[in-house]
Amino acid sequence: MKARLLLLERENNCRKTRLEERQDAIETLRREGTLRMERIHEEMVSRISGKDPDNVLLIPKDPKIDAEYAILIRPKVPDRQDYNVNKDLITKTLERKNSAARIRAINKINKGGVKIAVADENAVQVIKLSLESGNEISDNFELYIPRRRISQVIVYNIDKDIENEKDILDGILAKNIFLADKNNEPLVNVNFKIPARNPNFNHWVLSVSPSIFSTLMTKD
Repeated sequence: MKARLLLLERENNCRKTRLEERQDAIETLRREGTLRMERIHEEMVSRISGKDPDNVLLIPKDPKIDAEYAILIRPKVPDRQDYNVNKDLITKTLERKNSAARIRAINKINKGGVKIAVADENAVQVIKLSLESGNEISDNFELYIPRRRISQVIVYNIDKDIENEKDILDGILAKNIFLADKNNEPLVNVNFKIPARNPNFNHWVLSVSPSIFSTLMTKD
């Protein structure tokens, strides 16, 4: 009986040793796999963030992309379709109301309408309230605040074999540090890819935080 117990104990110890060896092997493979993935990630980031002049961040010259806050003033009746008259009426109304909103631009839209571009959402609301309080404006015009489109940029000529969005984002941030905030949180998101004319590359479209779009607009 004692011999039997010793045999069982020896077998259990052998199983325990084999199990520990197997766990060690698994842990080694896991570490090697992690290191391999980290090396691949670093290589991809390096390839994107390298000095290749063809791998550039560009702003599409697309009139549909609108990073401004704006309010549209549209005539309700046909006899109010003279843009210059409407612009004069609107600016004088804002002057009388002593509006503190900073106006960036005043532009013509269809049928004599007026677009007022401002710096932020608060300015939009201030202008809207100022204009609505005047009978001549509210009786003859419709005021509309358009939904802001998400601004986008394109990164050209990313190697086609780089498909992981995190690799792409990290590489872009490494090359363009202003695309992250002070806490190193990205101010851009990778959206989708576009096939390039060269079959070895893709272009990638990114959505951009409004807080940095104006900065992008001033870059070469």
